[in-house]
Amino acid sequence: MRALLLVAVVGLAAVSLMAARQPLPHDGFQVSVERTSSGWRARCGAGCSWKELSSVCPGDCRTLIDANGVVSNVKEEKTDAAFGFVITRTRKGWQAESIAGTSWKQVGWSCSVASCRASLDAAGVTVVPLFRLF
Repeated sequence: MRALLLVAVVGLAAVSLMAARQPLPHDGFQVSVERTSSGWRARCGAGCSWKELSSVCPGDCRTLIDANGVVSNVKEEKTDAAFGFVITRTRKGWQAESIAGTSWKQVGWSCSVASCRASLDAAGVTVVPLFRLF
């Protein structure tokens, strides 16, 4: 009886979590961004018309990345693409501001080593370790 009650409670909790979850505006993109010695490099895993791109950006440059490509030193922050965000270097890492196609407005991540890599998608950001032990 207790096992049946536990299954019912877990099932109700799962249903209420699924009902509360908002659908993502565009859940079909994944972009990895990595800091380089002269700027940054990006790779698109899904949802882009490009595979790899890079930018030489020694200082604080605002760069728009979207499904179609990149615009460096962006002045007008808009895009007609399925997704887009503006990436900016900060003192301790990076920051991305959503323009379109994400469930987030702004995400950021810090970098504790010389090289720094993160993966962005419609749900947010995940810092990617540079070395894996296993």
